Amino acid sequence: MPLLTQDEYILEFQIPRLCEKVIKKCVEALQMILSKADGPHISAERLREWPLEQAPADIVSALHLEMAASQSAEKLIDAIRKVSLPTGNLDHAVQRLVSASVDVPNGKSLGNAKRDVVSALRSHYANPPGDALFLSAIAPAVQDGYFVYLRHLEQVRQQDIALAPTHSPTSYRRLARLNDRFIHAVSQQFASVFMAIGLPNDYEEMREIHSELLGERYK
Repeated sequence: MPLLTQDEYILEFQIPRLCEKVIKKCVEALQMILSKADGPHISAERLREWPLEQAPADIVSALHLEMAASQSAEKLIDAIRKVSLPTGNLDHAVQRLVSASVDVPNGKSLGNAKRDVVSALRSHYANPPGDALFLSAIAPAVQDGYFVYLRHLEQVRQQDIALAPTHSPTSYRRLARLNDRFIHAVSQQFASVFMAIGLPNDYEEMREIHSELLGERYK
């Protein structure tokens, strides 16, 4: 099962969800501005893409909007651009998201926007999705906070794992044995995930074969 640092997990699974809400609000507001100004009809998909291709001021100029409408449109386009630009740094992603949240229609103050974004991200520590689980540490020297992603499974051969310092090539390195209470929590959550979505196809197929063999045995 993949183990992601808390920054990796938030960047991969939570930031995009929050950014999508901002983008949707901005696109709807832009379409409203264009409609009121009898401007061109531009699809939502195009309004998402355009800010990544040109500067907001250039886009507004191309739309030929009046002053008040152009100022509002430029803020919305800039907000879309901010949350759409890729970044591998959580701090940068949060800063962009907070800034864009101020510029959405009926946007909040900077302080309130920051509070809401941080609150939304923090909520996933205590209440992560059913297919994730937070672990505070995985070894004495590895205690930065991690999320286990339970929906992805990958089988690793024992011989591919280095249990001690070695000069032979290996694909994985064992850091430590997971604390007993964490093993129990991961196992319990893992079971609940697959009770809901079903076990892997190989398991289901082999279970059916064994069931059929039992039936053949007593014919």
